[in-house]
Amino acid sequence: MTDPTEHLPIARSWRDIPQEVKSRSMSRSGRRRHALAVAKMIGGTGLAGALVWGAIELVTMIELNPKEIAQAAQSVPVKNLELVSDQGALDQAWLARTLALPKGVTLMELDLAKLQAKILANSQVRSAVLTKSFPDKLTVAIVERTPIVRMKAQLHAGELRDYLVARDGMLFDGIGYDEESLATLPWLDLGDAKLTRRGEGFAPVEGMDVVADLLAKAKAEAEQLYGTFRVVSLARLATDDEITVRTTEMTQVIFSTRDDFFRQLAKLDRVRDEFRPTREMPLAKVDLSLGQFPVVAGPVPVPLPPANTAAAGNATSAPARANPAILAFPHFQTKSSPREL
Repeated sequence: MTDPTEHLPIARSWRDIPQEVKSRSMSRSGRRRHALAVAKMIGGTGLAGALVWGAIELVTMIELNPKEIAQAAQSVPVKNLELVSDQGALDQAWLARTLALPKGVTLMELDLAKLQAKILANSQVRSAVLTKSFPDKLTVAIVERTPIVRMKAQLHAGELRDYLVARDGMLFDGIGYDEESLATLPWLDLGDAKLTRRGEGFAPVEGMDVVADLLAKAKAEAEQLYGTFRVVSLARLATDDEITVRTTEMTQVIFSTRDDFFRQLAKLDRVRDEFRPTREMPLAKVDLSLGQFPVVAGPVPVPLPPANTAAAGNATSAPARANPAILAFPHFQTKSSPREL
């Protein structure tokens, strides 16, 4: 009799044994995630196709109909003129007056370089960027100069005018500032220096960056002293590296540009506490340039002279002559004061 097991296949491994296992069905959340992934893929493909088609159509339209596009842009006049300023002293009305755009002009007709030159002709503006936004908007972004002092300058015609001076030495009229804020700025005395005309304006005043550092330090760290500053003189800056300040309580305060301004302001504050000068009885001189020991002259009744003026071209700014005073306390050493800057 034949053995029925002779014709059965030999199983070499358990992996060769057929197994009837039903695959596990996908859960509801899994089916939802799968459907969402498929939808995203289809949507992304459709969007990419639409963008490609739109780009092709745009390029084709520009290549085939450039005149029609130019004519459409030229037919829309400028309706929106926007000014963006870092300080806001200059306003929209100033921009409209300065640009003086012709009625009905379009963006395509505007020469941005010429318009920028018009804006920069006002030295109150440090920089200007003009941007066209089709179909009808022109945006002007400007950076304005910040005034640190005031000064008077006499033009050739004899007219005496007030100007503001910025850190870089540029003079400008100061459009948009209120009188109250300008009244807090000290006046500038050029000493024997002269203003130089440059076109319709003036060449920058040299040394104003150092003056700006002194005034900024005083305003930030010793506002009680800055409030008394009336005239800042550059008469000794080029020769002695010194800045002379006239205050409401001291006729002459000498700062050295070689020493730290904060330390000198601290010494000045202690001198003010020690002597308590007034407008009627001011100190004649306080020299802070001599290191630890300031030289103090006074107090003597010396009236404060008015701010000097500088004339363009042929006039100089003559320093005011104070009544002579004998130097008192040449080796003055200030006492420590509880008030700190």
